[in-house]
Amino acid sequence: MLSIGAVQANGVDRFLRAPVDLPEGPFALTAVHLVGNKAVTDAGLAHLVGCARLARLHLSATPVGDAGVAHLRTCTGLRTVLLDSTRVGDAGLAALRNCPDLSEVYLSHTPSATRGWHTSRDAASSRTWMYAGRA
Repeated sequence: MLSIGAVQANGVDRFLRAPVDLPEGPFALTAVHLVGNKAVTDAGLAHLVGCARLARLHLSATPVGDAGVAHLRTCTGLRTVLLDSTRVGDAGLAALRNCPDLSEVYLSHTPSATRGWHTSRDAASSRTWMYAGRA
């Protein structure tokens, strides 16, 4: 079965095989899970621009980099972002500063993970940044 990933829209989890699997009409997108999907591109993440209610985004093991994450700066409702095993570096992470509710960012095996396993808390924002390994 070909799959795109999974989303949560209007409070309902949906597994997507094609864009037609999205709900008809307006809907609130609150979670997107694209883990391991090699078809995800930096340009494709532009479709998330303006998704202010998006709270959880799982992009682990996708080819996404800094340019893709830059599109997320308008996703101000983000609380959790998983970027493990992506090409996201410090430049991409700078875009997430516009997300005031962001509390967890997972970065193992990325260019940002320059030290061994550790958890760092940003005292000013109560954000947790999880690192493990290096790209």
